[in-house]
Amino acid sequence: MFSVLFGCYSDPPPQTTRCPTLHLRCTGDVRCCSGSISCLCGLEAREDRFDKINTFSSVFVGFCFVFSFGLLLFSLNAHSPSSSQQTMRPGWSCVAALLLLAAMTGIAPLGVMAQTNDACSVCNCSPGYVGFCQPWLMVDPTQVPYNIPPETTDLDLTTLQLSYIPYYALMGLSSLNSLSLSGVSYIENGAFADLALMTTLTISFDSSVTTLAVDWSGVSSLYSLNLNGPNLSELPDSSFSGLGSLIELSVSGPLTTLGNWLFLSTPMLNRLSLYSNQLPVFPKLALSPLSSLMGLNLQGSRFTSLPSDAFATLTSLSFLDLSNTLLTAIPDDVFASVPLGNLYLGQNTNLGPLSGGAFRGLGSTLVELFTSITASVLNLPQLQRLDLSSNQLTSLPDGLFSNCPQLTSLSLHSNSIAYVGPAAFSGLVNLLDVNLHGLHVTTLSASTFAGLTSLTSISLHVGMLETIPPHLFDGLQSLQTM
Repeated sequence: MFSVLFGCYSDPPPQTTRCPTLHLRCTGDVRCCSGSISCLCGLEAREDRFDKINTFSSVFVGFCFVFSFGLLLFSLNAHSPSSSQQTMRPGWSCVAALLLLAAMTGIAPLGVMAQTNDACSVCNCSPGYVGFCQPWLMVDPTQVPYNIPPETTDLDLTTLQLSYIPYYALMGLSSLNSLSLSGVSYIENGAFADLALMTTLTISFDSSVTTLAVDWSGVSSLYSLNLNGPNLSELPDSSFSGLGSLIELSVSGPLTTLGNWLFLSTPMLNRLSLYSNQLPVFPKLALSPLSSLMGLNLQGSRFTSLPSDAFATLTSLSFLDLSNTLLTAIPDDVFASVPLGNLYLGQNTNLGPLSGGAFRGLGSTLVELFTSITASVLNLPQLQRLDLSSNQLTSLPDGLFSNCPQLTSLSLHSNSIAYVGPAAFSGLVNLLDVNLHGLHVTTLSASTFAGLTSLTSISLHVGMLETIPPHLFDGLQSLQTM
């Protein structure tokens, strides 16, 4: 199994470090950049390799010149009258001419190529890596290199400018498992026809691509697909046709339109990320076939509301990110049908006060909550991680977290909290770390942290605190860092 990495071809490398061959296989780990070979075992090993190659080349060229001139002088100055010597002169002249031609026209580099594999053995890195190197003047960064070994399993072409991928560019690479492309504007139909074993594909489109239109014929084993484009705004219904084995899908771009039946052909999809999109409406219909979906990232969406049954068909959903949206409200019971364990609602600056019904049904499943809501709605007995940082909280009343006895991590930093009740953290016997950085309190009760026997870390930078009560940290036998 081999991996191929094409490096940056920006500046011509020095003559002494230019790749001596079009295609190089080494027992060590080798990377090609700007047409030069750089052995990851260290610069010294790389220089040793090229010293050996350059020495061989110099000796070969010198031998050609000296021997050819010697033969020419012998041929011209011989005066023997014998017929046999006379008939040999033209033969010796031809040999001399050929050796001189070899020295002058570059047969010597062929000797360099013959020595390259042995020279690479000075590198003692992980075996199994194929490095592709080409002299700088022979590299065309707009085309897929033609001499990729058929046994290649991992191919990274992101440093080239491959705007157009013809149908024959990847032909014969039947062992390929992963492929990365960048700057793509058009992929010809059939370009992936030979890639039946490929499981991971990453494509970065250029600014000309607004609508996804790719022929996926041949990639029947594709497991993970990552797409992004600065102007990618539309995913039609046929965008993922033929990708029945797809498990992970990530699409990043200013998406505004999703086909209503977009995911009908991907019933096995387990994780979906549409982050940094511009969706004006929650895509309920498009998501409805994804009963196996466990993770959904809609961070950065522009919709302002959720349908009351937004997640009714997503019966396997355990991770949901709705942070940094324009949501103004969350309906009661909207999460009741899904077994959410991780919910991110942070940075929703337009989100108003929520009733306790917003989290109804999550009491037995939710273990992590990142939100900008007021903490007064908390009734989540299985919650383990809670982030209420950077909100508008002004106080922490007694018993605030009494219905979250499993909390292990609590972050309240960057709030405007001016009051902390003496029993605000009572009952949190499993709490391991708490971040109270930036509180606006001037006083704390000596019993504030009473009973937090598992607490190992506390961040308590309070510039307004006038005094630290005696015995404030008594009983915190597990405390290690402050």
